[in-house]
Amino acid sequence: MPNRPAWLPPVAEKFSVVTGGAAWVPILEEFFETLGYRARIASIRPVAATGAEIATNPEVALAGLAAEVNACIHDGAQAVIIGGAWLAGV
Repeated sequence: MPNRPAWLPPVAEKFSVVTGGAAWVPILEEFFETLGYRARIASIRPVAATGAEIATNPEVALAGLAAEVNACIHDGAQAVIIGGAWLAGV
């Protein structure tokens, strides 16, 4: 196993990422592949809400984010990384 980055919890054998936009999924897959962590990824899931939707209705965005995090848990994730600057305010 490669050296563990500081941001990856040592207790998580499997982790998922929730990110803003489907375009990020293959980018993140390649990123984790280059780090040697591809086998430890349970899933990479995009949030469906747009930045405008989050700005106008954060409660709906939060519900969507929670649904994706729960889906990650069902995928086998022991930890979930929330990615995307626009998710920071949710």
